[in-house]
Amino acid sequence: MTKSSQSLTQPLHALLAQPDKRRAAIVVLLALNVTFAIWLGMNVHRSAKTHQDTLGLMQANQSTLDALDVEQDEQRNLEETIKKRLANRDDLNSMILALESTAPAHGVTLSDANQTFVEASRDKLPHSLIQYSVQGSYSGVLQFVAESLNKHEALVLKSLTFRRSDPLVSNMQINLEWALYYR
Repeated sequence: MTKSSQSLTQPLHALLAQPDKRRAAIVVLLALNVTFAIWLGMNVHRSAKTHQDTLGLMQANQSTLDALDVEQDEQRNLEETIKKRLANRDDLNSMILALESTAPAHGVTLSDANQTFVEASRDKLPHSLIQYSVQGSYSGVLQFVAESLNKHEALVLKSLTFRRSDPLVSNMQINLEWALYYR
């Protein structure tokens, strides 16, 4: 035994040699042990609670990350779907010819064609605006518009305005504005 441990054990032996003091020392030691056990249990419980809370936060974060991954996949799929539907800029002339060849089948005459290119910006896809003055019956124009929209997924009707000069005449003067979106 070392000197320091001997110096601690001697008074303890002297105390334990006396029966009354021995009981008191045992009670004090038991009380200290119980207090230490309670303190240790509380710290273990507190540590377990902290670990449990941390695990809950990690699971919530993982769920959020998984949801973001799903959302990004959906966004990519949507972008791919849109890209597949968009025309090539080189297809513009053939699409205009298709519009002009479809019109006569519905009794519609196209004139005063005007085309404007709109470059891509932060919130706009690149597209071409195509404007026509159209003459024909209202139902003929609607059929022409419907057939054109069904044939060309990247074609969007931006506006259709019309006026009838004489209520007895079935032909109308109509202005059409199309947008053809491309990659």
